[in-house]
Amino acid sequence: MTQRPDINQLSADQLRALATELMDSLDAKDQVLGLKERELVRSNAIIEKLTHEVAILKRHKYARRSEQLDADGATLVRDRLVAR
Repeated sequence: MTQRPDINQLSADQLRALATELMDSLDAKDQVLGLKERELVRSNAIIEKLTHEVAILKRHKYARRSEQLDADGATLVRDRLVAR
């Protein structure tokens, strides 16, 4: 970190140069911040999409499993069909 100049000791030209330098630095930081914000929005959209896809896949996986009959359930259904 550079040492801050005593602005009371600077001439008008030096103050203008310092102000220009600070504004340029702020503009550069604003550009970086804008890029980071766009990256964050993009990353959040990807996370949201993947979370949705995982939820769909889980639903598909567990729905299929819950629809399958175990041995006792199959026997019960077979017995009821035979009893008719």
